[in-house]
Amino acid sequence: MEPFLPHLGRVLMVLGLSIGCVAHGCVAQHLSLNGEAAYGSKLPFSYANTVHKNVYNAAEWCDKQGQLDDSCLRNALAKARLKTPSRVLLPRGLYIFGNNVTVTGLANIEIAGTGASTIIQRDGTAFQCYSCTDITLHDIAFTSATIPIKKLISELPTADPNQIIVIDRFNSGWGYIPTVNDTDLIVANGCSKHCLSATQLAASFDNGVYFRGGSNIEIFGLRGKFYSISADSVTAISIHNNVGRNGGKSNKGGCVTVGSGSERVRVSDNNFSYCSNAGYVYRGANTVIHTRNIAMYNGESGHKIGQNASLHVTHFTSSSNISAYNWFDGYDYSEDYPHTGTTVCHCTSHDDVAYSNRGVGFYLDGAYWSISAALVHDNAKDGINAALSHSSITDSVIYGNNTLRRRGTHQVTIQPGDGVSFVNNTISDNGNGEYGVYAVNPINQIYRGNTVKGAQTWNGHSGTAISPF
Repeated sequence: MEPFLPHLGRVLMVLGLSIGCVAHGCVAQHLSLNGEAAYGSKLPFSYANTVHKNVYNAAEWCDKQGQLDDSCLRNALAKARLKTPSRVLLPRGLYIFGNNVTVTGLANIEIAGTGASTIIQRDGTAFQCYSCTDITLHDIAFTSATIPIKKLISELPTADPNQIIVIDRFNSGWGYIPTVNDTDLIVANGCSKHCLSATQLAASFDNGVYFRGGSNIEIFGLRGKFYSISADSVTAISIHNNVGRNGGKSNKGGCVTVGSGSERVRVSDNNFSYCSNAGYVYRGANTVIHTRNIAMYNGESGHKIGQNASLHVTHFTSSSNISAYNWFDGYDYSEDYPHTGTTVCHCTSHDDVAYSNRGVGFYLDGAYWSISAALVHDNAKDGINAALSHSSITDSVIYGNNTLRRRGTHQVTIQPGDGVSFVNNTISDNGNGEYGVYAVNPINQIYRGNTVKGAQTWNGHSGTAISPF
């Protein structure tokens, strides 16, 4: 809808409104800084600003005045792309999206909310951007239209099978939307009680944003629940300072997923919990910095890369991240599954922390890895299980893992692989049994300067302690 006020009338109106605003004040969310409003007859509604000429208030471009929905953003973007660089503002309010907003070839546009008070509600991805360039998206909250009920595992037999739920595996007061990874709760896998119904298992209603192709994308300040951030084949993308829970079901990756063809990726200072799958997933990306991110209480692993030939990740740097209370591993940094230890990664992990995960603290696979200054403790299975070659694990502290006290589970397990160095690490069993370090076959591996307490080391090839150690 085009504004119909004549230019002269608009100028006179603006002068009058300027005086009125000084005297009485104007409500900020009713202003359109570019001087264009879809509803020109309602005053005060627009004013000209000589500094920010290309700012569009999405609330003014809705199909129906006063009805906040997907049309507001769609129409505002259609106008903004004609006069760039532009900013599209989503003022505070609940935007109920019946359909997603999908755009192609968008460039030089900022999409800005007001933070927690700008809420987009939808079952399904809200915003999709294909081949977009120089886009900033920030300060928007997300939620789903579907509101599930929290259930403990013990409550499943008496739960309505048609009721959409999140399962609280951790007795933490909340939970995640179940997936096929919850094998112990699926009848086809032998579950006879505490089982999920087909309806509960199939439920999928992630909100969120998706980018494919394009370059120079920045996403920050997003928050809420039941939403995900995903990107494929994007060059130069920064995802930072976002907070969320309960996403990662629809895209079958993580709450944050960066996929094949993406390069020059930075993901930092995010906090995601109760994701259905992993917290953060990288598939087929190149040159990635993953730093200061938190992943807790997720239905799969906390942080994850690779897993097969089409999804190998290269030049990946992980630092100062935290992974705790996840149902699988803390860090599943595996180029291949099954593990081969030979795919070249050129990857590093420094100052990463893994504790109280239900799987392995660090599951490592690939060649040319550098692991340093890791803190790994109180994980249910191995602290570190490494299938590596031409790689090093140094200056790390590993203790109190194997909390399930299973046979064949150790503080550190090193699989066969040439050129592996295990140097200056401190290992303590804390009475959980098995070996401090179990080297399956340490031929062509280096062990030096390590300290182990409360447990032995073992050379699986010779049947003796690892020496030197």
